[in-house]
Amino acid sequence: MNEEELKDIWNADQSGPAISYAGLRTSLQQWNDGTRRKVQIETWVQIATVVLNFIPAIFYPKWIVFALGVAALGIWYIPELRRFSKPETGELSGDVRQMLDLKILTLRRYFRHTRIALYAFAPMLVPAAIYGIGYFDDQEASLTARVLWAVFLTLICETAIVVLNEIFFLVVYKPALKELESLSQQLRLDE
Repeated sequence: MNEEELKDIWNADQSGPAISYAGLRTSLQQWNDGTRRKVQIETWVQIATVVLNFIPAIFYPKWIVFALGVAALGIWYIPELRRFSKPETGELSGDVRQMLDLKILTLRRYFRHTRIALYAFAPMLVPAAIYGIGYFDDQEASLTARVLWAVFLTLICETAIVVLNEIFFLVVYKPALKELESLSQQLRLDE
């Protein structure tokens, strides 16, 4: 056997990566489409929530404090939400894993920032809502009883916000994160 035959055999035995870049492109496009749809729905829900919170301010002028808090949270949240749903520009290349890892980090950062904002900001919004409906205007109950009741309501609402937010993440966005992690893992195994 000469050297050229050995080179031909060697080149024939080497195989390319087992992952199909066309399949990866399709998977990423499906992920982007699904995520974009979820983000659009959630964006419209957030906008409606902000607008609807200003309606009670017509009847309860003190409600404006709560409505402004909800508006501030919505103004922060919508760009944060849309940040991770942006599609990639450019072709898939050798940096596909890096792009997937960046998407994973962006999605995890979204989870972390949303948790921090909601869990830190919600305890301020609950007393604003209680104040907005005129709860502290009642002169029959003592101030201590009203404050304790407001603290109790704040704790219950904060617990409900934490639980509902985690369920929302688990149902809506965690599957998208798992899908990205699976694609990234496939690329790692094929290298």
